[in-house]
Amino acid sequence: KILALYRYRTCDGTERKLLMEKAGQVVKISAKPIYLFQTLVSFLENQRIVVPGYSFLQDIVSQTLAGERQRLTVILERALTPETRTTLESLYIEQEGLYAITVLKHEPKDFSAKEMQGEITRRISITSLYQKARDLLPELEISNDSVAYYAALVDYYTVQKLKQMPTGRVYLYLLCFILHRYQKIN
Repeated sequence: KILALYRYRTCDGTERKLLMEKAGQVVKISAKPIYLFQTLVSFLENQRIVVPGYSFLQDIVSQTLAGERQRLTVILERALTPETRTTLESLYIEQEGLYAITVLKHEPKDFSAKEMQGEITRRISITSLYQKARDLLPELEISNDSVAYYAALVDYYTVQKLKQMPTGRVYLYLLCFILHRYQKIN
């Protein structure tokens, strides 16, 4: 009676299916879990649907994000050349006590000539990967916000953690990082 009085409806099978479809659309706008969650809750409020249990929403968010990562990985696996794969993998292979990705993560401390020269060197070293990322990422149909989010994950995870992840996911993160870092340098 209370639901009918306020013109709300319960989140049954039809509404849950609608919620999954909405999540599939929203994940292309942003891959941030909190954004997806907040958008789904807002959608439920606007549609006057009672918010289901937290664990159900948590499952929708995690399944949607996993599905999106799988979709992106399949596209990357098909599109990446062996040379590009080798170049990406060289970013997280230790050479002379350092990882190339660690050097690329380094931001300049100031605008001194030495720091700017380091930025120029980093830009030159990733130019070919940047061009590949620039050409490939539009095929993935992800937003700039998602690119920035995936790029931030490279900063967040250690090289050891990246090595433990599935290679397709690491390729996605690295390509987004390269694109984002190159644009930031320029």
